[in-house]
Amino acid sequence: MAGLVPAIHAVMLHKTTGRLAINLPEFKTLPTSPIAFDVKECGIGVDGRDKPGHDGERHQTMADLESFSFGDSPAAADECLELVLIGRKTATCWAASEGLKGVEVGKRWIVKDGQGRPRAIVETVELTRRRFDEADEALAYDGGEGDRLLEYWRQLYTDYLRRQGAFSKDMELYCERFRLVEILDRD
Repeated sequence: MAGLVPAIHAVMLHKTTGRLAINLPEFKTLPTSPIAFDVKECGIGVDGRDKPGHDGERHQTMADLESFSFGDSPAAADECLELVLIGRKTATCWAASEGLKGVEVGKRWIVKDGQGRPRAIVETVELTRRRFDEADEALAYDGGEGDRLLEYWRQLYTDYLRRQGAFSKDMELYCERFRLVEILDRD
């Protein structure tokens, strides 16, 4: 038996009350029996973004995706990529003076290893702009490097940004959070 049930598009924690807020902008006809059903058949994904038809758009094909490597050396690219592949690294940042680099929420990217080989696909889930001295423990933890503490993160990014010739304590950063969509190859 099928019926109209809400398609959940967003679940958020309200800042002031601490209660969950659920965004239900549309209804979809879904099976309502206790028997498990295939969400692919209904045209929605678990997070609502990974199926054709979400907000009227289709995701890019592999050939359409842009690519990048983390860090400023092949070794750094390989180290950061491994952290992404094991689920430890879900955030990164760069000097705002470099611009957005085409990054936007919902966009997917191919992550390359230190030799330039495609190894994973990630999707941007959050993009913020903040001053270096406003980076917090959550960003350091999600960055995944070292002991994941803010002190380590600040030293790591101070060194990195100095090598780029861009460091100052009050500089602006773009901070990106992403999710791992697919592992392409682990040879």
